[in-house]
Amino acid sequence: MKGKQVFSGRVIFDHIPKTAGTAIHDWLTRTLGVGCVSPQLNGLHRDLIRDYGGEYSVILAHIGFHTAGLDPRYQYVSCIREPIDRAISWLFFALKNNGPEDLPAGVHAKVAGYLAHGSQDTADPVLYPYISNCCVNHFSSIVSSEPRSDEKKLADALLAIEQYDVWGLYEEMPLFLADFVAKFKLPTDEGICRINVTKSRPVVRECSPLLLNDLKKLNALDLEFYRILRERLQRKRGKKSLRSIFFRPKLSPWTPYNPEKYRSFSAPEFTLISDGLNGSQSLTEGQTVVFFAEFSLSRPVAELNIGISILDENGRLAFGTNTTLLGQPLLHMERGTYRVQYSLVTNLPQGCYTLGFACLEHLPEGDRELAWYDNCATFRISTLRPVPGIGYVSLPTKIHCRSIGSEAFELVEDGAGELFCESVPESLTTDKLFELTVSLVNSSGQVWMSSKCHPVNLSYHWMDLLGNTVVFDGKRTSVPHVSPGEAVFAHMSILTPKVPGNYRLVLVPVQENSCWFDEIGFKPGLMEVVITSCVPS
Repeated sequence: MKGKQVFSGRVIFDHIPKTAGTAIHDWLTRTLGVGCVSPQLNGLHRDLIRDYGGEYSVILAHIGFHTAGLDPRYQYVSCIREPIDRAISWLFFALKNNGPEDLPAGVHAKVAGYLAHGSQDTADPVLYPYISNCCVNHFSSIVSSEPRSDEKKLADALLAIEQYDVWGLYEEMPLFLADFVAKFKLPTDEGICRINVTKSRPVVRECSPLLLNDLKKLNALDLEFYRILRERLQRKRGKKSLRSIFFRPKLSPWTPYNPEKYRSFSAPEFTLISDGLNGSQSLTEGQTVVFFAEFSLSRPVAELNIGISILDENGRLAFGTNTTLLGQPLLHMERGTYRVQYSLVTNLPQGCYTLGFACLEHLPEGDRELAWYDNCATFRISTLRPVPGIGYVSLPTKIHCRSIGSEAFELVEDGAGELFCESVPESLTTDKLFELTVSLVNSSGQVWMSSKCHPVNLSYHWMDLLGNTVVFDGKRTSVPHVSPGEAVFAHMSILTPKVPGNYRLVLVPVQENSCWFDEIGFKPGLMEVVITSCVPS
């Protein structure tokens, strides 16, 4: 029924740090409900869809793409901020709103040192990912993770963001929100609030020239990216009046969806007096967590079953047990007050967990719930890392690297060389494999070296006597590393054409995903071949 349905779209809000994402999350949650909008998240694109796509209509997160591409089942939204202002906001937010323990190791100290000196001589791998060309690096990673020129990265970033359904500028927030509202038919009577604001920071013009010059160098690509996007938005909006942008109908088909996240229930004869954890909420894997609950029964219970549950960050059941499963039924419980305590070894992956408590009365006709509390306590598990690494487990690791040669891989640019072969078998029939022994000579001044993505292979073309290509991409035969002046032997596997006739066989090396050698100076092996019909015996 119109006005009664909840927002069921698939939307990913790609939150660039310090672009009002927290405020937009608050606005969306108030507008669509906590049941439609995910918590603010961090993660890889595909992991976020896997973990949260089935539960929320809108996923709002700091996202890593790593060439995963956009998911055609989703609509994408993002907001971009003027690069120098965004970098300054992030620097002072990291310094003023956070302590050293709130940021990745070393970042807080790096920020303090950077702001104290105004610049650093060399790119800092710890700090600079947060303040150097963040937008171009982020959006271009949707297209490719390979090293590219600055021009190519900028082009890829522009290509990627144009695939987004809604994008806008932080400095034009009302216009961005208006586009958001129009696209998804959201009500317009709710504005965004100022949330997660940097406690204190200078405006751009108050910063030292040294700091500003350094940030301009670090964000040269982002500044050009921002300039182009701003021009595109101006052309896109054209002469559309502000009234047509800001004043839209306030009717929306969506009703906010605010389901109960955690169940909380108690029967009249049961009273939960207190519950919690003994000790710290921050634990390392393998430590013991102790949960207690004190409760009161107002009448006797013949058999009581008390259980606990542990939910992970995604609301999935990680573990649960109860007194019956443990073979410790609680029998003949009299009226009174009780304390139950569970001790658990936290053999859990790294993450945040919620601990719940339930109490049931066992009756001949079935169990009767006396209490159910999904959210009694929370705790965090950290993985001890004897070997530095990332992920939710820590694995013993050894790395050894040694030199195996002085040559460095380069794509073949000098293909000077020849290919000689023994005579072709006298009788060849259609669509049959035969083997040809060949000698490949490298007459160039360059090593012909294979790599995983660019292997060097021997291949062939079949042509008719008029020069028309019949088969262009023949079967491949790998060849080893070939040094300048070296000749190597190989046994080529060749498939004959499907139609009988007179043909010319052209033998030529190829470097996959790069070029055929006859394009860069190679002299192919040529021979005339007669192919006859295969007559059944």
